[in-house]
Amino acid sequence: MGIIQFSIRNSLVVNLFLLIIVIAGALAWTNLPQEMFPVVDLDRVRITTEFEGAPPAEVEKQITLVIEEELESLPDIDLVTSESSESLSKIEIQLKPDTDVDDFLIEVRALVDAIDDLPEEAETATVSRLKTRFPVVSLALYGDIPPGLLYTMAEDVRRDILSLPGVGSVGIAGDRDWELWIVVDPRR
Repeated sequence: MGIIQFSIRNSLVVNLFLLIIVIAGALAWTNLPQEMFPVVDLDRVRITTEFEGAPPAEVEKQITLVIEEELESLPDIDLVTSESSESLSKIEIQLKPDTDVDDFLIEVRALVDAIDDLPEEAETATVSRLKTRFPVVSLALYGDIPPGLLYTMAEDVRRDILSLPGVGSVGIAGDRDWELWIVVDPRR
């Protein structure tokens, strides 16, 4: 007996099951946290080390390269990028998919703490997971119409979305200021 036949013969059970799903959905909806810009943990780790007064070349040679060499033994690394500037070394590690970031953080902290080749003047390296904030919903308007009309439509959509309950803010990006072109006849 297929699911369709069962649904036809037992409509009361199917409707009751549907009602339970709707009630559970409504309860889950009311308990969801609402944030204007939710914080999202990325699968990236940053190691930051301060070396006060050192030029970028020294920071790279004495800190960045030393830490990068130690990181080569870790299997979960997809990409390592580093930036050495005056008094500061930043190493960003992008992890492979399905890597347990918390375990990786513990492993990297232990690895960095065990490095004894760093200069004494350098501060203790800070290992942290990167986080980001971004809007909940992004909407793009486009079309083969004059930019002024497109901007007016975007303003209308912005006002309509702001009137919805629970909406904190709406911003418009990509709009251009009007330009005035004056073409001068060179013969005059």
